[in-house]
Order: sequence, then structure tokens, then C-alpha cells
Amino acid sequence: MKIRFLNEECDILFGTYDSGRISIRLMCADGEMMACATVNCPEIVLKKNEVIIKDYSENAGILAALIESGVFVDTGKIVPVGYAEGVICRLTPEASIGVLVHTEYCKKFKKGK
Repeated sequence: MKIRFLNEECDILFGTYDSGRISIRLMCADGEMMACATVNCPEIVLKKNEVIIKDYSENAGILAALIESGVFVDTGKIVPVGYAEGVICRLTPEASIGVLVHTEYCKKFKKGK
């Protein structure tokens, strides 16, 4: 899945935090990470297909880019993240497939297959 952020074409890379929650990174064509779009706040209750987007500081504008990509939907929920606020987004079915592929790959990798 592709996204345009800060005038750069990036790939959306799904992963997981140690807590098991979904992480989203934007990767440049040269393999460098452009941004980590999510924050991990285990104390905040989320549905399985929800993430907290960091749309402040160096990530300002990332929420609009993620929604424009068509794989994320803004839920309208805002939560405190340290001294800032995060936006809860829901993954569309297309994005959920990306998460599933990542999860299955990790299971195989851990088994050594």
C-alpha cells in the first residue's frame, strides 16, 4: 500500500508493538523510515482494528495522508498521548489484510519456516 507524505511516495508497513497492538510505519523507496504514524498507549482501550495516530510535531499532516490513502477511517475520537493528543483511526478491510499478512509472516518466522 502506498501513501504520499511530505512530498514523498512511501510504502505503508504494518507491524506490531510488544503489546500486540498494530504499528504503522511509512517507508521511503530507499528503505529509510519516513515516519512512525502510530503511538502505543496500552492503557487506552481500542478495538482490534483501531490504532492511535500521531498527527503532531514531525508527523503533522500524517492523518490526512492516511485517510486520503483510503485504508484508514477517522473515528472522530481523540485521546491524550503524553502532553499531546492522538487520533483513533479504524483500519479498512484493505488495511486489515496488510496486518493479517504481517501477522502470518511473523508466525512463520518465529517457527523458523
